[in-house]
Amino acid sequence: MVKYDVTLKLTAQECSAHAILATVRRQLRIADCPEDDIRRFTEEATRKDYSHLLQTCREWVTLHE
Repeated sequence: MVKYDVTLKLTAQECSAHAILATVRRQLRIADCPEDDIRRFTEEATRKDYSHLLQTCREWVTLHE
């Protein structure tokens, strides 16, 4: 189960870690996610490697690749 009811379909242009992070953060803001939660998401997502980033994204939103 994801934390927020946000569904994202990533395109080929969004395959870099920075692009994915920016897209998820933008969509969380659109979904009125509190800034504290977005900050927690960002800290957790950027804590490790690319695989960890994707796993964290999947915990917060529904991610279609």
